[in-house]
Amino acid sequence: MGTFRTHLIGELRSAHAGETVCLCGWVHTTREHGDLLFVLVRDRSGVAQVRVQRSDTTEHATELWTTANRLGLEFCVRIVGQVSLRPQEAINTEMETGEVEILPSEITILNQSEPLPFPIHRESEVSETLALKY
Repeated sequence: MGTFRTHLIGELRSAHAGETVCLCGWVHTTREHGDLLFVLVRDRSGVAQVRVQRSDTTEHATELWTTANRLGLEFCVRIVGQVSLRPQEAINTEMETGEVEILPSEITILNQSEPLPFPIHRESEVSETLALKY
């Protein structure tokens, strides 16, 4: 397995482009756009985007796509991949890591999460009774 983690997620910047990193964190969101699956992962330091492409021709592309499609919110994951600069039109200025994305060569599910009774990563109206229950 090698190094468990090389960087905190929120540390990644354009200066890391081309580096292979090992990251550990939680699945923040996932969204599929046809041939592409975008996974936001987070740890205590921040959030970064992982981009998985179905038509990728690398050795483990089918396995990566299958694993990425299994990811649910709050799954604990380990991502090994290369830091890549996002195209100029895809830079997210609202994220500190918005200039880069991770092109994974390995996605490992460390732990799964049951569906949550309410979202924990954003502000939402949750009754005090429900919040205290969980």
